[in-house]
Amino acid sequence: MTESPAGALLFEVAPPPTPVERLLQLADQYTQHNDALGLLLHATDAPLPDAYANSAHRLASATGSRHQGHSRRTAL
Repeated sequence: MTESPAGALLFEVAPPPTPVERLLQLADQYTQHNDALGLLLHATDAPLPDAYANSAHRLASATGSRHQGHSRRTAL
């Protein structure tokens, strides 16, 4: 006799997780990501106060741009 197709599984498949189990898995992944991000951010030194301005000036000089600042003149 032959088994019915429903009973002839090649391997066992775990049932899908319930919504609560999926939510707990997602919360675990979220927590692990935040923990890793927190460790990464605390492992690096804080940038100097003028680091971003210095970087912008280096980029402007490397690209040949001129920094105009906030004193833009408009034609009257």
